[in-house]
Amino acid sequence: MVDRLADLFAEEDKEGIEGTDLRAGLIKIGADYMRILPVEEKRIRATAAAHLSTGASIVAHTTLDTMALEILDLLEKEDMDPASVIFYHVDRNLDPWYWEQILERGLHNIRQDREDKVRARKSESRVPSINGFAGDTRTKCSLARIPPVGWISCRMMEGRA
Repeated sequence: MVDRLADLFAEEDKEGIEGTDLRAGLIKIGADYMRILPVEEKRIRATAAAHLSTGASIVAHTTLDTMALEILDLLEKEDMDPASVIFYHVDRNLDPWYWEQILERGLHNIRQDREDKVRARKSESRVPSINGFAGDTRTKCSLARIPPVGWISCRMMEGRA
């Protein structure tokens, strides 16, 4: 099943979706809250294979800030570079250990939740917290507002702040 999915994802990126000339452009993966279901694991592994053959961009969705490290484990087992993945919804987890692990693994592309959500913290309170976890000499987090939907993009950059 993994090989068939990988072939489908690669075909949709290279040739088009369902016989059209519309190419996928990216592949989205995700995980359930606090676990990765077997079907999600197959999709993650297939996505890694498709990425390695096509270079397709990957977006990873985490549910309530969980499972980013476990998704990274699966991708790395398939020889993927974590820097090639954009992760959504890990920004609300302000646990210093979690962020230290994320940064050490090479995950640098994070998308923050929409600020208009009731549960979302304002980016101005999240970014200084994230910057402080690994120390300003190791990382710097910056914001870019992307209208019109109100997404906030946070990119971790190695080097001196």
